[in-house]
Amino acid sequence: MQCAATSDNINIEQGHGRVEVRQSHVSSNALDGAFFRWKELKSIIVVENVRDRKGKAPELEYRYYISSKSLSTEHAASAVREHWGIESMHWVLDVTIAEDACQIYKDHGAENLFCLRHIGLNMLRAEPTKLSIIGKQKRCMMNTSMLEAVLRAG
Repeated sequence: MQCAATSDNINIEQGHGRVEVRQSHVSSNALDGAFFRWKELKSIIVVENVRDRKGKAPELEYRYYISSKSLSTEHAASAVREHWGIESMHWVLDVTIAEDACQIYKDHGAENLFCLRHIGLNMLRAEPTKLSIIGKQKRCMMNTSMLEAVLRAG
């Protein structure tokens, strides 16, 4: 997506057949009463997102975040965007390899499995067949020659 404009806490991006307008709001006032359970809470962030796609009605969405830092509106907007950049990378591992379903947390098990999953994902991506990652996984399970091709490509 290309950033078309940024001003007064409004970010407009165009790309992939859509226009997105985001506006961030940060509240750090009056957090005591209802939020006493979060002792380190410093900011509540609300991101108002309007997405306009060709041929479809515009969509309005509100996303809420909490932070243990006192943030300016600009820093909050940047932090939210960075979070989604990381989340989009993790999304591939979760959708193709069900990483979130793994319940191994003891010692370094989760880190070790993350490394192995990432290696496997990179090997599947390196294999030149025009299939999806999930399609390549299924073919590897059914066909040892495909599995060998993936191992060679990685």
